[in-house]
Amino acid sequence: MTWGILDKHAHKEAGSVRTSDIHILLCDFAKLPWIPTAVVAAYNMLGTMQRDSHRPVRLRETKIEARPGTPLLRPMAALATRELPAPTSDQAYCDVSALECGFIEIPLLWVIDTAEEGDKSVLPVLAFLIRHSTNGDVLLFDLGVRKDMENLPTMYHGRINGMGFLTTVPEDAVDALAKGGLAPTDVTTVCYSHLHYDHIGDSRPYTNATFVVGAAARPLVEHGWPEDPKSLFPQDLLPEGRTRFLDNPGMWPPLGPFPHALDVYGDGSLYIVDAPGHMLGHINLLARTSADGGWIFLAGDSAHDRRLLTGEAGIPNHGLLGCAHGDKVATAEHIVRMRALEVEYPRVRVLLAHDVPWYDANKGGLAFWPGTIPSL
Repeated sequence: MTWGILDKHAHKEAGSVRTSDIHILLCDFAKLPWIPTAVVAAYNMLGTMQRDSHRPVRLRETKIEARPGTPLLRPMAALATRELPAPTSDQAYCDVSALECGFIEIPLLWVIDTAEEGDKSVLPVLAFLIRHSTNGDVLLFDLGVRKDMENLPTMYHGRINGMGFLTTVPEDAVDALAKGGLAPTDVTTVCYSHLHYDHIGDSRPYTNATFVVGAAARPLVEHGWPEDPKSLFPQDLLPEGRTRFLDNPGMWPPLGPFPHALDVYGDGSLYIVDAPGHMLGHINLLARTSADGGWIFLAGDSAHDRRLLTGEAGIPNHGLLGCAHGDKVATAEHIVRMRALEVEYPRVRVLLAHDVPWYDANKGGLAFWPGTIPSL
């Protein structure tokens, strides 16, 4: 595959692009009638948000009412966003299909602060098959849960049980691919959003694939299990000689509301978006789904529940279960940007890796392979 950001003929301006075109414009909340709900919710968690100070870009107002009675800890901020790249005359794009790769029942109060003690939620585990329209690349974004969970690192079993998770895998990524006549050996790229057990699956069957992962996660596997018996990350997860670590995301140019994104093929069809907060090396994907301007944003675990996007709930820090994210502040900031993407760009579909409402509306339908998620 070709990684456009490294191609000397692609993005000639990349070396001179500032690290971010996102501006946080501090304003008097009383003067703003259109504060986005998700911004309000995130600021209840953030308190502060880092500002960039690079060249100004056009501010696009997100006209969504805040939740009545939402407390404010400081003056609010409006998020400035850039336009997404316009299609070219011969624009390449991607066909995206969902794969069902297991289910996890979780205590709901681990992921949203409006849940009651004892509330449970059964989360689908979704992976995504992405097929480039012209170059033949077949990419998997995550692999879901592996069927042979007994082969997970030893410490994971205690963690899963201790958190009250109940994991079932009626079918895994290999089974889901077979429904459309694909085998793991047909996959050319496996891109991991991050390295938690419900996303890494079983990497061994994908013998022809290049694996792509955020470089910040590299030490987790290099010194993982079984070398470190307490590690949650298997040392043999990423194949030697076939793994690409995504270094220096802070140097990637901006894209829409996001400070840093990497043009995978150099043709504007697929971008890797730096998505800090959930865990080290966490990334999202933004794929162009039509030649005339449709997109899909695959958010991984940047949010586990859609109510975090709408502002109906916030990120909790449970006394016993802890927080679902390694960096709550960075996660909340990224959710603000995801909400801006969903609201400002009506032809962008935002999907979570555990998107219960979307799964309930589409399970067994044409959005799942061998079908394709319709472009907006």
